[in-house]
Amino acid sequence: MPPVLSERPLSQLALLYLTMAQRDDADLRSTELDAVVDTLHSRHFNLDRSAVRQVVLDVLGLRLDAAEREQAVRAVIDVLNDRLSVRQKQAVLHDLLQIARSDGVVLRGEEELLRTLTETWNVPALGVDAPEGDEDETEGALRPLYDLAFLYLVLAHGTDREFSDDERQLLLRKLREWQPALTEQQVSDVLEEAVARYARRADADAVRTAVDALKTALPAEQRMAALHDLTQIANADGVFLDSEEDLINELMTAWDVGPYAAYGRHGSKE
Repeated sequence: MPPVLSERPLSQLALLYLTMAQRDDADLRSTELDAVVDTLHSRHFNLDRSAVRQVVLDVLGLRLDAAEREQAVRAVIDVLNDRLSVRQKQAVLHDLLQIARSDGVVLRGEEELLRTLTETWNVPALGVDAPEGDEDETEGALRPLYDLAFLYLVLAHGTDREFSDDERQLLLRKLREWQPALTEQQVSDVLEEAVARYARRADADAVRTAVDALKTALPAEQRMAALHDLTQIANADGVFLDSEEDLINELMTAWDVGPYAAYGRHGSKE
């Protein structure tokens, strides 16, 4: 018999918030747990933070498997639909969106949960709309830049599940160096499209598609420049993870470039 979730509203909300925090990553880091507790405490300030934390830990301790969690979440969504006012539902959606964005990217599983909530609760969406079309529809001279932005994001977020503001600014700066004639808004739009593309699909096949496209689009010297950028992104946080090194090594092989090749100046990218 599956574990039983408490009927307390706080426990039901804790299940939603924990589900969002773990939606695309089964591991729950201590910082994510603290964020869930702090967010719930801000909505239940009449309780001690320790009491809120205990409720969260109790829900986490149920150890629901995937099917049980989905069933419990569906039931909670329906119960809260009758229990919460429109304003309270919007507040919950706001909290969940902030949790989804806490690592810099709203991923597909997180987006699906938000969409289920907005449709079931019949409240306005909070700016998480499905991207139009597919990444393969992006054409023109800027196509390599979109592929580069996607790979930058794979390295910045996919290897450690974090995408900080500092990393975002680094990616914007690197992209601007490739196309200095673009405005800041245009470069920002390229990165946002890459974020949407990454959220839709960032598996090995998607990465391989971008890698192969860039091998065809860029001469060897520019592929080396791109590899140099990716290495800098990997080192930006001061830690070079094994997964980051693996990706760099795969790119060296796929792009037929060596680690010490002369990658030229940024002017050669234009």
